[in-house]
Amino acid sequence: MLQAAAAKAAAAAFLWTPGADSPSQHTLLHVTSPIIGLVEGLLTGETTVGDVLQRGDFGIGTLNHLDGEVMVLDGVAYQKGGEGKCRLVDPSEQTPFMTVTRWCPDVADTVQLSGRTEHSELLAEIEGHFPSQNLFYAIRVTGRFEGMRTRSVIKQAVDRPLAAVAKDQRVFELGACSGTLMGFWTPGYLGSGLNVPGFHLHFLSDDKTQGGHLLDCVALEGKVQIQALHSADTDLPQTQDFLAADLTRDPADDLNSAEK
Repeated sequence: MLQAAAAKAAAAAFLWTPGADSPSQHTLLHVTSPIIGLVEGLLTGETTVGDVLQRGDFGIGTLNHLDGEVMVLDGVAYQKGGEGKCRLVDPSEQTPFMTVTRWCPDVADTVQLSGRTEHSELLAEIEGHFPSQNLFYAIRVTGRFEGMRTRSVIKQAVDRPLAAVAKDQRVFELGACSGTLMGFWTPGYLGSGLNVPGFHLHFLSDDKTQGGHLLDCVALEGKVQIQALHSADTDLPQTQDFLAADLTRDPADDLNSAEK
């Protein structure tokens, strides 16, 4: 079986920006926009999914108006909508928040799963293989599952805070299935402004018909791959809503209730 001034300062110091020596794309995390905007109800972005796919071929996120859950696997973006269906995402669609990297199995640490593994045990096993608690990690778990519980949210007609939207989430019990868990782990010292602290994982079935934000699972067998990410960058939106928003509130509690 496998706060907040200090946090803001640490996050700022950690970000790579154009003009500096470009880090390896296989160790760079790209966040389209700080997640605190999503928490506060800024659900509309100007970045297209096609633009995001130029920055990474592996990741997770959502579409404008919090329209479902997005999974990026092998350079292809899929969406699990609130109505329960998976579909391909058009590159012209826009996103308020996605997190991607360049997946490189050659640099990933690989761990084989053996035996029935509960969700909490799986996460503990993965975290136990981190060489440091102070880096980002891209995580890919490919295998067979006894059960899988995911969620998705419904496209919002009116932008509202993430915690309010999450109360209307749709939960899906997928049962026995095979597929891929994908996502990231973010160190806690960076706070909750840039990305979801800790684990943030989505699921996509092998037949690409099921997926969503991971709530619970039981793994039976498979392979875990962990790719350490040493650098991060983000694009600060230039929309009037973002520029005028009050983003000083600590979003940790809202993120914990909405994403865990």
